Amino acid sequence: MDIFVPIDIEGSLKKSAQEGKGKEWFVRGFASTPDLDLQGDIVRPSGLDIDYFVKSGWVNYEHKQDAKYAIGVPTSNCYVDMEKGLFVEAKLFRDNEFAQEIWKLASNIKKEGIERQLGFSIEGAIRKRDEHDTRVIDDLVIKNVAITKSPANPHATWEMFMKSINAGHEINPSEQTNGEALRVEHLSQAITNLSYTYTMSNLDEYDEVWNKTFEYLDKAGRNTREATTIALQLYKGLSRQDAEKFLDSFDK
Repeated sequence: MDIFVPIDIEGSLKKSAQEGKGKEWFVRGFASTPDLDLQGDIVRPSGLDIDYFVKSGWVNYEHKQDAKYAIGVPTSNCYVDMEKGLFVEAKLFRDNEFAQEIWKLASNIKKEGIERQLGFSIEGAIRKRDEHDTRVIDDLVIKNVAITKSPANPHATWEMFMKSINAGHEINPSEQTNGEALRVEHLSQAITNLSYTYTMSNLDEYDEVWNKTFEYLDKAGRNTREATTIALQLYKGLSRQDAEKFLDSFDK
């Protein structure tokens, strides 16, 4: 489940400048919003539990779990807004090489004015879903927050969001280990989300969901031939042969 909430780079740099002339590095912004994410989940702000994160959690680099990738800690200014979601403020370790890499990139993005985003991506454990709509998460314990370059929810602000279930954090199946690539939870959730799309009576909404899905595959670098073939079969009801012929027409 991925939700991207772009980091507020300008606010982060301003906050850091106010703290001892740049001697401290802070990143801040909304790390989750109650929007539908690109994997079909909705996190209710009222269900966010951040006690563990604030007291014992870490800010890591790109969801990597080794100690060297722990690049910061949350401050006491983290809170849950019942309308906007989770606001995160974190202090980065200036001597950590990966924190330096993130900070340099954020500064360059601001300086050059380029349209790229960094964001927060949360790691946590889902304790409860809505029994009537399993897309809705009613209870989520946040354990850590990652800073990442891979966006997922466009409404979340340094300020990015990804939820990962306890057993694994890697989202590329080719890089997953210990059977994570075929986890029952992941497959069952995917089927639930897919079945929901087929209940849509509004064709414009149906098309929009699939358009965003294809956009996400592109941005995440997952638009492989196989993934696109399957997506076309599901979206348009094509046979595999017809989907492959359609793709072949673009290769000529």
